[in-house]
Amino acid sequence: PRRLYRVIKISGTSFMKCAYALVDNFPECTRALGMLRYYRSSGSIFWGDVEKAENIISNSLTMDVYGWAPDSFTVFEGEKDGKFELTAILAF
Repeated sequence: PRRLYRVIKISGTSFMKCAYALVDNFPECTRALGMLRYYRSSGSIFWGDVEKAENIISNSLTMDVYGWAPDSFTVFEGEKDGKFELTAILAF
């Protein structure tokens, strides 16, 4: 009860650029109690790219380990339009 949620949507040319935009432009994500992430790829999914993006996010979240709750992510294949998307739902 009384939990605050914030939804952040980011588009970029790769999953890694989306992850960097999340941690650089939204520093409050490092203070969240939990986070769900939804990635949408441009065409086929390359899991190595998803893993690199997740490492960028997880490295920034280690700043406040004790308050962090488990999180999760899902990846969807999208249109072959050159755009990658990251939707993050932060819980405070």
